[in-house]
Amino acid sequence: MENCHFQCQLDIQSVIISACMTTDRQRIGFLLDLERRSIIELEKLKIVKYIFGNFGFDQLDIKAACQKAWASRNFKIVEWFVQNIDMTMLDLYSIINSALKYAQPDILECILEKIEIVSLNKREVLKSVTKYYNDKCSIIISKIVSTIWNHTDKQES
Repeated sequence: MENCHFQCQLDIQSVIISACMTTDRQRIGFLLDLERRSIIELEKLKIVKYIFGNFGFDQLDIKAACQKAWASRNFKIVEWFVQNIDMTMLDLYSIINSALKYAQPDILECILEKIEIVSLNKREVLKSVTKYYNDKCSIIISKIVSTIWNHTDKQES
């Protein structure tokens, strides 16, 4: 019975990882048809929501699924993870780096709404902001820097 439970858990983990990945054929489709890629990503997001809705978060490797979603540039899935999963279950610094690198301000906005940015390692966050600065994220980057700056001033006073 325990073996069956383990096998089912392993299969569910495989499905969630697969839903977060992009196949080579989809990458070609990405170059040819952005609208089709968006539809595919929304369908994959439905699969992710279904799995987490029916099996929960506790027994799945969410960090691995999130990394696969980033690697495949399935940003809607990553954004859903940030909105719906406890931040302690995610690799927050990798998400911040990737959101900056791939110019995804909505994901950064979700992070700012969900946590106190000053609770993070300020040095790491500022390194990410300076390394991956881009115009598309400039407004959210200024919010991050401003929040860190204002918090630092209060501590030193």
